[in-house]
Amino acid sequence: FAFGITMFFWLTACCNMSRLHPLHRGSLERELDSVRKALASEKAARDTDSGESIEAKELLIAQKLHLQHDTDTLRAERDKYLALSKQMETDSVNEQARHRVELIKLQNSLSAAEDEAALSNNKLSSAEARFRMDVQALKDHIEQQRGGIDDRQKKIDTMTQENNRLHGDITELDAALGNLKDERKQLLTRCLQSEEDAEMLQGKVVALRRQVDDTQSALHELGQLNQSLQASKTRQSERHWEDDSNVPNCNRCRTKFSMTVRRHHCRGCGTIFCQGCTSKTARTPHSKKPVRVCDSCFKDLTS
Repeated sequence: FAFGITMFFWLTACCNMSRLHPLHRGSLERELDSVRKALASEKAARDTDSGESIEAKELLIAQKLHLQHDTDTLRAERDKYLALSKQMETDSVNEQARHRVELIKLQNSLSAAEDEAALSNNKLSSAEARFRMDVQALKDHIEQQRGGIDDRQKKIDTMTQENNRLHGDITELDAALGNLKDERKQLLTRCLQSEEDAEMLQGKVVALRRQVDDTQSALHELGQLNQSLQASKTRQSERHWEDDSNVPNCNRCRTKFSMTVRRHHCRGCGTIFCQGCTSKTARTPHSKKPVRVCDSCFKDLTS
């Protein structure tokens, strides 16, 4: 605006110079020269200010680009830490599921270790809860603040220590599982040995039972033999040779004796029978050769 006003006065002065006295014209020329110098200096100052404004603008643009780059970097780091947090949470859930399956197997196979398994499960649940709290705290921290890499690194270190502690707990659980498996193997070995001993004892019992049965059978046979001997002895003591005149009929089939049906004495008991009732022969205590005996004596002598 000031430059326009100055130019206006300068043009007006140029138009009026021809009308002025030479003295006045000289002073006006001098004033015009001073005005030209002032305009030149003002123009130079304006050029300088314009250059500085451009440099300031370029500096602001560079700063803006730098800030934009930093913002993109922080966003990338935020996305990376979010992915890391999700991955760690997924790993934690998978690890928890695997340990639960192992604990269920231990509970089903070894009922004696239920108390220890329950304690380990509670310990793992507490560690999982603490781990989830730390992960949630890390998520909140990332959402609220996009800076503070050192703080996030500290949090990651804490989580790493917690993870290492969890791995230590897992190692202890694996060691306990190994001990339980060894105890189970020992118990199985003892059970197999006990079964073998039981089978051996059962075999001995069966053999003894057979011996008892054989002994009882022998005793029964001896009893029968004794009874037979006693009966034979009784018959021998009671044996008497019947008189033919006193026995008109066979003592067994009651056939009447005649000239064709003759009498025959049993060499065992001395009783008179017909030929048909004394058709069998057997050895008697008084005869080495088989002799005629009745059916009753044959049965006693041959049994």
